[in-house]
Amino acid sequence: MQIAIVGAGLAGLAAAQRLAAAGIDANVYEAKPHWGGHAHSDEVDGFWFDEGPHVSFTGDAVIREMFERSSGGSGELTASIGCYFHGHWTTHPVQVHLHGLPADLVADCILDFFAPRPAPTEASNYAEWLVATYGRTFAETFPYVYTRKYWTVEPAQLSTDWIGPRMQRPSAREMVLGALTPDMAGTFHYLKTYRYPRAGAFRSYVRELGESANVIVDKEVSIVDVATRKLHFADGSCQPYDQLISTMPLDQLLRRIGGVPVPVPVRQATDDLLCTSVVLVDIGIKRAEVTSYDWLYFYDEDICISRLSAPSRYAASMAPAGCSSVQAEVYFSRERPLRQDPARTADRVVGELIRVGILRDQSEVLFSRVRVIPYANVVVNQRHASALSVIRPFVAECGITLAGRYGEWKYYWTDDAIHSGWRAAAGVTERITAPAVPDGP
Repeated sequence: MQIAIVGAGLAGLAAAQRLAAAGIDANVYEAKPHWGGHAHSDEVDGFWFDEGPHVSFTGDAVIREMFERSSGGSGELTASIGCYFHGHWTTHPVQVHLHGLPADLVADCILDFFAPRPAPTEASNYAEWLVATYGRTFAETFPYVYTRKYWTVEPAQLSTDWIGPRMQRPSAREMVLGALTPDMAGTFHYLKTYRYPRAGAFRSYVRELGESANVIVDKEVSIVDVATRKLHFADGSCQPYDQLISTMPLDQLLRRIGGVPVPVPVRQATDDLLCTSVVLVDIGIKRAEVTSYDWLYFYDEDICISRLSAPSRYAASMAPAGCSSVQAEVYFSRERPLRQDPARTADRVVGELIRVGILRDQSEVLFSRVRVIPYANVVVNQRHASALSVIRPFVAECGITLAGRYGEWKYYWTDDAIHSGWRAAAGVTERITAPAVPDGP
């Protein structure tokens, strides 16, 4: 049996690990020159940066133990999360930290919260859910704006399937206290503490997975011939397989399937899949601390930054002594194209950080680096579920097992992606080890 896994991100590596535990060898083919996917980290002049902000807050004991073994130890940190709104700083989530914002806005938010409105369970889209949950003033002032910046669509274009614990609904008492009291930090959020490796950045959490798998890098799949069960690569080589697990972006997989015709409804459903891209701006700063927040959210529409993280606050090893670092995220998609050349985004980000007071001036910047990540977040829009209901049966007929955030096209967290890889491996193992069905008489 030749088992092939496409993609050496968390899900692909987790699938290889679980197959190995069952005594099954697998080759993991990775288009990039390194394993890790979005969990990859790299070092620039003594500064470490992840591929987007990553911390661990999983409650899964098995994953936590694996991360600890792999990294050699974590720091347990109390989350300090901030928000910026038109010159005002407050604590995240802003719905229970309205204190200090303009009085008229706070009053309208509270009055709207108490106004009669439909229940959130009656909402048909995210916009309606936000109004039903928080009241119209708060919804339109804060999450509506952030949705356009982060998800790149209007709130009404999103479904409510992805929300889960990510958006918290305050009680009336919590919202009023948050308006009257200067600090309710740590009393109302799913993420109160988080863990981060003491050395090696986030990638060290998955070192055990990466180093134990048979990963073949610089192997970009160009065609998946499902008729002959062969992977064709961009370098001209070819590899047969008996079982295939794919974690490559689902839209890319469907465009690379060969050997059978892709039905028109499947092609049309593929066009309905939406994912954001992100420009990451990594900045090294010659000052020990530029913010007291680990990461923070920007609610001003004229600020291109959606979220800013401070990697140097996660661990002392993330920046040289006496220095600090920040990473800005600027999102775009076909629904909301980038308005400037990505290479110029760093200048705009630095200017915005000076404007809001995080940086004093340009002279503090040791360096800035721009990276464009084509696949950032899966957008769970109104066509998401129907598109997947058309696509998944066809992929299954092709004998392909899907895994991971982009393979399954789901808004997964880190532990979700690992579990997805484990499930994919379990399915392959079951098919390989299932007893043969005897021929009839």
